[in-house]
Amino acid sequence: MKYRYILILIILISCKTEVDNKLTNSHIKSKNLYINGTADESSFIKYFNLFDESNFYNKNYNYKSKSTNEDSISFHLNNIDYPRVMEIMAFQKNLFHNTRIFVTPGDSVQFELKKGILKFFGKNAEHYNFFLEMDRKNREWGTLSFSNLEGGFESYKRKCDSLYNKRLNFLNNYTQRNKAVSNEFIKTIKEEFYLEHLLNLIKPRTEVQGGYSINTQEDIAFILEKSRRKEGDFFDFNKYLDNVKTEDLNKPHLINNSFFKMSIVPLIRQYFVTSDKAPFSKESFIEELSFLRENFDSKIVKYTTGRLIVDYYKKGFGKDENTNQFMKKIIDDYMKTITDSTYIEAITDIKTELSALNKELPKNLKELALNLSKDTISLNYVLQKKKIKVIDFWASWCSPCIKEIIKSKEQRAKIIDKFNIEFIYLSVDSNTEKWVDKSIDLSNYLISVNQYKVLNPKKSNFIKELNIRASYGLSIPRYVILDENNRIIDNNAPKPSNSEFEEIITKISY
Repeated sequence: MKYRYILILIILISCKTEVDNKLTNSHIKSKNLYINGTADESSFIKYFNLFDESNFYNKNYNYKSKSTNEDSISFHLNNIDYPRVMEIMAFQKNLFHNTRIFVTPGDSVQFELKKGILKFFGKNAEHYNFFLEMDRKNREWGTLSFSNLEGGFESYKRKCDSLYNKRLNFLNNYTQRNKAVSNEFIKTIKEEFYLEHLLNLIKPRTEVQGGYSINTQEDIAFILEKSRRKEGDFFDFNKYLDNVKTEDLNKPHLINNSFFKMSIVPLIRQYFVTSDKAPFSKESFIEELSFLRENFDSKIVKYTTGRLIVDYYKKGFGKDENTNQFMKKIIDDYMKTITDSTYIEAITDIKTELSALNKELPKNLKELALNLSKDTISLNYVLQKKKIKVIDFWASWCSPCIKEIIKSKEQRAKIIDKFNIEFIYLSVDSNTEKWVDKSIDLSNYLISVNQYKVLNPKKSNFIKELNIRASYGLSIPRYVILDENNRIIDNNAPKPSNSEFEEIITKISY
């Protein structure tokens, strides 16, 4: 009798395994995902976005079909070939929604927004509502911040570890309450939490935007250098990052995770490659690229090489005579290895910008702009002075633009006193009245005589000559530096409050 029960148990387990495998195989065969929803506010539908973390810049998905009306929206995606976490972002009047959902190929997801509360429905509703239940506003990490005055890295790591463990505990309790969640869900969410934690360690939240902390663009070494506590004297990087190894990250599927994509290059540059080479130099690029190729899977190498190119370019690499040809060669070699259209677009944008450097603007642009009196004026007249010119592209609705205008006031004044330079502010607003009103609001920070509005940004010859319209459009804030002869020195310069900005001005002044 005992052996009969054992035999029955084995048969049942085998049957369950076979059913699970069939379900898994059927999901793999289906690449379709359907998302349908309703909202009691039309702006939520109008500004509803799904972000694809498998493409280079995590842009919106390419939908097979999409239909909307005032109170409902429907998506059909046919390229979902593996279970994944998707980011959803939508704007409601006086309310911003940002959450993530776990989906599986073949899923049909329904949602409803009612009185400001978002909820998901469907066969796997437990998968869809997890992030909403854990952190409805997706703001927990945004409440953490790094401060040299409040314990530095030691204190910041404790806060990060605490939140990471809190999330793991929530996941454990959630799975106990919701027995229907899949093992794939649990595995993916744990991986998501690990990478999110790692990102927030390697890119500490030292900056504030919209009332919440955001990840820094600076290296940890730079933060340590500024530390009043001289924490760098005893900073243990291995302990801080929990002794992370390359094998912990060498998993090809991770290139579809935004946290991995944001952290892999900083980890290579700051942690895995211990070098005495100057940061963002030709030598450091070669060293980091070599380490990447020697230690990671080819899929990760393909993405991360592109990310290295982007990060180095943002730091000015490729914009001077010493590195320009080297960068162009790296780009040409890389372009031969990639087929993903989003990778190609991202790197082509850099190649296009590089081609404009050291080019002198035409003496007759044949383009007009508006001044604050709403009179038209020739851009050639605006650019006629024999001065270094900083063109600040901005708009009345652009919060980062306005933040920088306010923040950099003293630095700009210092630079104007020190160099033969002028700042010219070019708005890309479509609404003239809003531009004028915002300029008046910022009158304590802007020079009125140097404020203009581009009449048609999409057809602007000036913008075209600068080669700053990327595949996705014109991104602002954007800073362009011209020399006294209107030669393009940098068409993607650092913001004026950044110390690197003055370094560029110093180089072309002497």
